[in-house]
Amino acid sequence: MPWVIDALEGGSSKPFYRDADMRDLYQRHNLDNEPDSAADREIEADRLWSDFHSLTTSGLAELNGLSIDENRALFASSAIPTAIELVLVGLGRIRRRKLTQ
Repeated sequence: MPWVIDALEGGSSKPFYRDADMRDLYQRHNLDNEPDSAADREIEADRLWSDFHSLTTSGLAELNGLSIDENRALFASSAIPTAIELVLVGLGRIRRRKLTQ
C-alpha cells in the first residue's frame, strides 16, 4: 500500500485500483454480510486516499502512539519482528495515555 504512505505524507498519487476491483475482492472474502454493516463494505478509493491525505503522518502519530520517525520506520520495514516491536511500542504508549487520563 505505498499509496497510503504517499497520501499520509502529503503526496499526490492516487490509488492504482478501481473501486469495483476492491468491492469484488472484498465480496469474495467477506465474512460479514449483515445488513447493518453494509456501509462498512463500501469502498471508495478516492475517499480513502483523501481520508489518509487529510490525516497526515503527524495525525497518524497522534492516533497510533508512535512518533513520526517511528511511523516512517514502520512504513519502510520489511522485517516482521521490527514491525511487531513498533506496533507494541505504540500500543503501550496508547495504554499508558489512557491510564493517565
